[in-house]
Amino acid sequence: KNWASLLEKWVAFERGVRNNGVSDTSLITKPRPTEVAAWMKNARKFNRLPKIAKASDFIITWRQWWVAMQPDCRKGDDAWPLLRDLPDGADWSKLSYSGPNGFFLIILSLMWW
Repeated sequence: KNWASLLEKWVAFERGVRNNGVSDTSLITKPRPTEVAAWMKNARKFNRLPKIAKASDFIITWRQWWVAMQPDCRKGDDAWPLLRDLPDGADWSKLSYSGPNGFFLIILSLMWW
């Protein structure tokens, strides 16, 4: 149920971003997990997903990448969990990317856990 809900929201996001004229560019690459970069470099084959050598390392790097893309107002004294009480006008621009190099990569890499 949660996965299906996430995918529905992602489709709505993709449609909304494209309708607002935002061009497809890419999410920040640092500190993106090396597994994401490797999958992209190797022709993005869905039947050849990257091997996660050590899940705990992947999770740490993925979480650092996720935090780096968040509005500053979500980052408290501790890196995790992120703050949820946000002011109006929070800057979500680091996450507002559609297409194959956008939010899709976040969702895909979540699946690898």
